[in-house]
Formats: sequence, structure tokens, C-alpha cells
Amino acid sequence: VLDPGQERGTTESSHPAVEIQFLQFSIASPPLDSLDLGILANENQPFFIDTIGSGFDTQLAMFDGAGFWLAFNDDIDLDTNNLQSELDFEEGLSAGTYFLVLAGWPHEYGDGFFVNSLGGAEGGGYELNHPLGAEDGVLNSNEQQWFTFEVAALPRIEVTGLDFDPDTGRFTVAWETSLPGPFTIRVGNALDLQTNPDNILPFEVVPEATSPQSFVVPAALQGEPEVFFQVTD
Repeated sequence: VLDPGQERGTTESSHPAVEIQFLQFSIASPPLDSLDLGILANENQPFFIDTIGSGFDTQLAMFDGAGFWLAFNDDIDLDTNNLQSELDFEEGLSAGTYFLVLAGWPHEYGDGFFVNSLGGAEGGGYELNHPLGAEDGVLNSNEQQWFTFEVAALPRIEVTGLDFDPDTGRFTVAWETSLPGPFTIRVGNALDLQTNPDNILPFEVVPEATSPQSFVVPAALQGEPEVFFQVTD
């Protein structure tokens, strides 16, 4: 199996037309028996998954949709003998499809959805807790249970045009989005953008805007070296 990247080699110069260099590679397919948990979060939204309530020493590992091994946890806290597992995504995940495997200790993991029991792996009743609820079942020794879930992409507002008419002093902005609206156009200066909560600009210039929309910069911002605008829902 080749890692992502490049393979380099040299053919014999005396037979450039007949020599063939063969490379072998494999493409891992996702586990077909995965239980679908649905959409667990929006992109970049914090959430966690754990096995608290399971009756044996668990492990959790997570892979992306291409099979790359992204995360692993064996024990929440060895000091308190908490042998259950937890994956805590404090900054959330990118939008996409993910795969999660629950197994008993000890297993090993790797890219390509690789999971392998190291022998004598524990089994028993499990509970998988996630943002939408909990799943339960029973694992035999050396078995694994696969799950799949989605992280949803948030709808976005894409600005497609911005024009300025020096005769009227008006800006005209256009945008595209799947959001239903209505929309608000806000403006502010660089300090506003840095200091306001969630980077929301303070001056609301058009409260119920439709694309395209024209507006004038408020008098309080006249003369600013930089003026920023936002289209929000």
C-alpha cells in the first residue's frame, strides 16, 4: 500500500520504448456494516462521543471518509480507573463523512480503516453516547462495531459583486446563498471588526435587504481609511 505522495524511479535508457515500470497500490473501502448515526453536528461545532456506561475496557478510533486515521482514545482517566473512552472535538470537525469504530482493549489502528485485535481483546455490553442520543449492543471478544456519521456544512452567503458610484456615493453589493433571508447589511471600521462579539459590525444600514442592494456609508464612518461590510441572515 502506497502512502499519498510520489514514487520515483529510472528506466533503462537503452530500451526506453519497451520497458514498463509497474506500481501496485490499494484503495481502502469504508466498512459496509457501519451503523448510521446521522448528522451529529455542524462544521466547527464542538461535540463529543463517549462509551460511558459500557461494561468493559473500550477503545474508540475515528477515520475520515477516505480512511485516514484521525483520532483515538483508550481510557478517559487511568488515575480514576475510568477505562471507558471519549473523543472530545472541542473545535468541531470539517464538514464531511466520518467513521467511528468501538472495540475492546487491546486493538491497533491505522490508515485505510485498519483495525486489528492484538489478541484477547475484551468484550461485553457497550453504550455509545453522542449528540443525538445513545446506541447500545454487545461485542464479543476481539470484535469491533463500526458507526458512520455526518458533519454538516453550514449554508453560506457568497458575495458576488461590489460596486461604488462616485457620483452618488453609494455602494451596491450582490450575493448568492441557499438561505431564505431576509438579510441585513452592516458596516464598520477595522476596530469594530476586531473587538465586536462574533465580529458583527455595529452599523445596520439595510435591515431587510435583497440582492443586489445599494447603501451609503453612515456619516460616523466617513473619512475612515477602511470600511468593512457584512451581509448577514
